[in-house]
Amino acid sequence: MTMRQDFISGGRGMHRLILGAQPAAQANFSVIPSTDKISRLINIRFTFTTDVNAADRILHVEAFDTPYQYHDNYSTKIITANKSWSYHWGTNLAYTDFSVGASIIQNPLQNDFFILPGDALRIVITAAEAGDQLANIRFLLEEFYI
Repeated sequence: MTMRQDFISGGRGMHRLILGAQPAAQANFSVIPSTDKISRLINIRFTFTTDVNAADRILHVEAFDTPYQYHDNYSTKIITANKSWSYHWGTNLAYTDFSVGASIIQNPLQNDFFILPGDALRIVITAAEAGDQLANIRFLLEEFYI
C-alpha cells in the first residue's frame, strides 16, 4: 500500500497548516494553497480589527478562480467600528456569536469546500475602511494528489 492517496480513490489527504501573511490595512487576504493538489479547507481563523470609522463590514471566505468565486461562506455578523474580533470557520462548527465580552465569532464551513489547483483562497472584507486589518491568519487544509 502506498502512503500517497489520491482524491479519486477516496483516500484521506495530507493535512497542512498554513500561516498566512498579514495583508496591508484595508486589504483582503489571498493565497493559492497548491498548484498540483486539490485542497479541502477544514478550518480557518484570523483576527479582524476595525478602525474608528462607522461602517457595516461583513467578512466572507471564498474559493476564487478569476473571475468567478465557486465557494462563498459569509459571516452573519455585521461589524461596526473600533473593535477587534476573532473569527473561526470550521467544518464542524455552528454559528455562534460570543460577542458579549469575548469578541469571538464562529461560522460553519461546508464540508465540501474544495479549492482546485491554482485557485485562490480569499478572505474578503466588504465595506472596508482605511484602518481595517486582518491578522494572525491560520488555516488547515486536507490535500489530495490528482
